[in-house]
Amino acid sequence: MNNLRWIAWLCLMVLGLACSSQPPAVDGRLYYTIQETGHFRIEWTDPAGAQVHPLLGGQEEARSPAAAPDGRSLAYLRGSPPRVHILDLVTNSDRQVSQTRDTVSRPAWDQTGRRLAYLRFPRRAKVRLVLQWAGGDTEVLYQALNLGLPTWSPVGSRVLFSETDYSGRTRLLSMRVEGGEPEVVLEGATQPTMGTTGTQIALIRDDKLQLCDLFTRQCRVLVDQPGIGSPSWNPTGSQLAFVREGQVWTVNLDGGGIRQVTRSEIPILDVCWGKGP
Repeated sequence: MNNLRWIAWLCLMVLGLACSSQPPAVDGRLYYTIQETGHFRIEWTDPAGAQVHPLLGGQEEARSPAAAPDGRSLAYLRGSPPRVHILDLVTNSDRQVSQTRDTVSRPAWDQTGRRLAYLRFPRRAKVRLVLQWAGGDTEVLYQALNLGLPTWSPVGSRVLFSETDYSGRTRLLSMRVEGGEPEVVLEGATQPTMGTTGTQIALIRDDKLQLCDLFTRQCRVLVDQPGIGSPSWNPTGSQLAFVREGQVWTVNLDGGGIRQVTRSEIPILDVCWGKGP
């Protein structure tokens, strides 16, 4: 009888070890843009890449998705020239929120899901960094010759973005939403995306995906491969998605576990990792 108990205990231990060695399940959706024969569309897949789901396309010219923090809404660009729209993923209702005739960039949500930041590109004028309440009111926070995509600090008090000056020098800047002079954070960094804790920021620097500590300003390379773009945090802040060679990939924050998620025959342009509705 004791031998049977001993064998049963060993079996449970082996089973427990086997289960603990499995990677943790990750929820959420990976939204991304595909361009085919001059037209754009948005699809999404689960983090395992098991199944692809069409979301927006056809004559809508939908692209550049940005998932709201609660996962219920998706901001994106629609039309030509593009306008910022918000799609309710629960009710499927859609509304245009940007009214400008200027071309605009991919939007970024603040953590409350109430404000958006994006770029406006007026003809024969400087690029403008715009803050907009989801209800409609807008304000220009900053303008310069060449600006990169913005990201919000977790508490929504600052916006970070890159600026390239006339000499070709690129710097990552941080600016309070009330205005004032921007603060230089890092040299040579673009495509910033802020982590959920506010202490780490993922970005592209020297054509590498890097993770930087905002307090020490120290950075470490996560992925050292050419052609990387569009970094995006998963909802739990434990992994990053990015686009390389027209496909979506993911990586752990220690630089390990690099994995190709999509196998699209048509190149993917950008990616956003959001919660499911």
